[in-house]
Amino acid sequence: MPDSLVVFTPRAERDAAENLGEFIAMSRSQLTIFGAGLSFSDMTWDVTDTTQLKAHGKNRVRICFSTQETVDAILPTQMAEPFVSFAKAYVRYMQGMRPTKNPAFRVTALRALDAAFRKSGHLIPVMMDGDTFNRAARIIAERLSGSTAYRVGSQLELIAWFMSEHRLTVIPLSWRSPINRPLDTVRVGQEFDKRRNEKMPSQAALEALPKTFYMASQPNDVMFSSIAAILCSAPDRINEVLLLTESCEIYDKTLGGKDVYGLRWQPAKGADPMVKWIIPSMALVVAEAVAKIRHLTEGARRIAQWYELNPEKLYLPQHLEYLRSQELLTMDEVQQVILLDEGAASFARLWCAANDVLLIKNGRRVCARFADVERAAIALLPAGFPLLNAEMGLKFSEALIVVRRNELHSAKGTFGCVVEPVTINQVNTALGTRSEHGFESMFGRLGFTEPDGSHIRVSTHQFRHYLNTLAQAGG
Repeated sequence: MPDSLVVFTPRAERDAAENLGEFIAMSRSQLTIFGAGLSFSDMTWDVTDTTQLKAHGKNRVRICFSTQETVDAILPTQMAEPFVSFAKAYVRYMQGMRPTKNPAFRVTALRALDAAFRKSGHLIPVMMDGDTFNRAARIIAERLSGSTAYRVGSQLELIAWFMSEHRLTVIPLSWRSPINRPLDTVRVGQEFDKRRNEKMPSQAALEALPKTFYMASQPNDVMFSSIAAILCSAPDRINEVLLLTESCEIYDKTLGGKDVYGLRWQPAKGADPMVKWIIPSMALVVAEAVAKIRHLTEGARRIAQWYELNPEKLYLPQHLEYLRSQELLTMDEVQQVILLDEGAASFARLWCAANDVLLIKNGRRVCARFADVERAAIALLPAGFPLLNAEMGLKFSEALIVVRRNELHSAKGTFGCVVEPVTINQVNTALGTRSEHGFESMFGRLGFTEPDGSHIRVSTHQFRHYLNTLAQAGG
């Protein structure tokens, strides 16, 4: 148990509302889980430094206390008070009692409980009862499936136990989740065929994927269509692809003298590297995908290597090196230093203001000190830099899939001096999993839809099901 954790002990003489208020106050003010400086009232908590999700590289890790209805929206809505304060207190307290690298299941269960709580007509969480939790379980079962629904249901059951054990409800709870562990023993019949097809990419998706690969010209489409091509070649997990090294390719010959091609994977926790050989029919496609990614990410690796060798100096391309000797930079020069693309001086002013860079009047010009710009830009490097993955010891400069900041955002300017990892969420968004919430996919950008005009949606895990199905069919 962490030294910073304070154990909550309810008092029998208090009523449930008093115990709940005390629990929330203690979690808000006395706990330092997720950091002493955590802004408890914020809808989104940045917990990067205290909770590192495996497979997300060193990107920012956030917990968002949004409602279930708006969780995938561009502008989500926070759960309403007083439930949201209980939800925040519970997540913070349980991270100390039962630490997890991924609090997503806890928050998903709380979102379902919040939705059920609002439908029940109760005003305060202490009025929740078995019926409220039954409603939440139905919401989970309707929204999720299989092992995910079971795991979230288990978290819901834990919440019920916690509230009852700590006297946070008016009526004592003794509630068990009705969501059973899924059984995958049925391998034949219509039910199995239906379940299998739901896990597979649609025919429209399978037809669109190779077309997007060859049509892609923008950096984001090139990156994500190439990642999809690698996922189509072998039943790999997306986190394995995102952690490939730049030197991952292996060319060899079989005992019979035939050329073979594979990718070298570096498992976590010190295991020996392994080579996964690509079937001949996909070898040229994967080699082309790796070449496309390598070309796209070359600049980011160069920047990462600079900071490894010069950790306190700002990266500048050769044609801007002369600026290093200047004490003051104009806004045009700040823009050239920060952005890879052309932009207006107004960007530089906004960037300076957002990153606490002091603006100085120099005659008629507005300027900033080079040292201040240098400090602010270096501070934008990902947490844990120069390591992309600490367990593997993988550096940003060695990774195949690493980009300059905002390089995959078509509407944002690409930074010329800061790098970032590519995340699973970005890949899934590009594959259409959030299209219904206003996030454009690579299929949509390139004009591909389902036959009925709806969005094409593919999850990274569906590639594994597809390839395993083909393998089983082929013996």
